[in-house]
Amino acid sequence: MNILEPKRNIHVAINIPCAIVALGVQHCISEIAEMKSLSLTVSHLEQPPLVTPLPPGSIVILDISAYPAQVAEAMTLLHARQFMQPETSVIILTSNKNPRLLSYLSALDVRAIISCYESMTIFRNLFIRSMVQGEETDLSPLIKMMIKEELPKKLTVREIQVLDKLFHGKSVSVIAEELGRDIRTISTHKRRAMEKLNLKNERDLHQLGCDLSGQ
Repeated sequence: MNILEPKRNIHVAINIPCAIVALGVQHCISEIAEMKSLSLTVSHLEQPPLVTPLPPGSIVILDISAYPAQVAEAMTLLHARQFMQPETSVIILTSNKNPRLLSYLSALDVRAIISCYESMTIFRNLFIRSMVQGEETDLSPLIKMMIKEELPKKLTVREIQVLDKLFHGKSVSVIAEELGRDIRTISTHKRRAMEKLNLKNERDLHQLGCDLSGQ
């Protein structure tokens, strides 16, 4: 069975600030033979925007660079996408080499994490595989080499939401009030998220938050 048959009318949103890289990705996608029978649209967005509704089954290609300000902007977009449109498939294209950040990305519901330094062949293959829903995140060879520790378990949407608020400096009590939940429930989400990410203490949590905020 052709793995691409179930997918039709795929919309691809390319969130890559660099126009040259975005055009290269667009060209690579347009040359994939398996996609000739599909209705494919590609949007080049100059700057990561606020989350806008996308058609069901859309694929988002999100750039996460090594520049601190861009990391923070991209993570804001990614977290928002996870909350508001979890049914979209996200592919991370990154030049970032921070193992802690890459490991965290693998715990999110993203389809693939691909290094910018990989070949176009690797990108094409992982892009095609991204159209098949699965529980595991595909990692390109260079990304696998950079994540030295065992991959963390997947975070739930609520755990991601709680972590995101913690990374923005909010306390457990404030988060509980904002989400309309008991403090013990929020504390449980925090504890389980830290366990999944192998964060042993508050210092580790703070350091991860600094990595994601670009500080």
